[in-house]
Amino acid sequence: MDTLLLVDSDKQERHSIREYMQQHDIVVLETISGKRSLEVLQQHLVNIILLNLDLPDGNGLDFINDIRKYSEAPLIVISNDKNLSSSIFCLERGADDFVLKPFAPNELLARIKVNLRRCKNLHSNMNFSPNNTVLQNERVTFGNWVLDFKKFQIYNQNGASGELTSKEFKILALLVEHTGQVIKREDLCHGVKEGNYVPTPRAIDVKIARIRKKIEDHAEEPQIITTVRGIGYMFNKK
Repeated sequence: MDTLLLVDSDKQERHSIREYMQQHDIVVLETISGKRSLEVLQQHLVNIILLNLDLPDGNGLDFINDIRKYSEAPLIVISNDKNLSSSIFCLERGADDFVLKPFAPNELLARIKVNLRRCKNLHSNMNFSPNNTVLQNERVTFGNWVLDFKKFQIYNQNGASGELTSKEFKILALLVEHTGQVIKREDLCHGVKEGNYVPTPRAIDVKIARIRKKIEDHAEEPQIITTVRGIGYMFNKK
């Protein structure tokens, strides 16, 4: 089942959205503030985000960039602001969709399904330079890990998943593709962009840190993905 993060300070609205989504097999995680939403994103794998702009700790617009540092899940903004410039501004800041209040529950569900489907199709169509001899093998083994490009997953020698998110997988795949070479942060940003959204170098740093925690024996002293200070990162096949 897909997991929805609902960021909304309106208790009644949260309740109605949660009830309707759960009836359609969508798990709902709730938070009433932007700050708390960032904590949830660090603790849970979320497939889609629903963000109300009216939050107790600030304008939801201010949290879009912060959210994008932790997740590339489709982000839908809900608002009662009928000004066209507001919806455009949200999309320019990194939102994927904008739903104007009041909305029918089935309309919101349809928007959620469309964005989930678009995201899944994008991931299934990712191109990892098939002419590269490293990736033509479909699997790359390093340390205790197997990176499977065909199945789009990573698992250890015992078959346990490394549980990388799709974006983390793509970052790692790009590094593996250029084993032994220094890849600039900016190149990684553009290598994993989706549509008009290009992650910041800081967002890449955060994701590299997460990848290290999942695949390195000692994340604080990484051996697989090393940092080249001031430039970027390098993958070292052990």
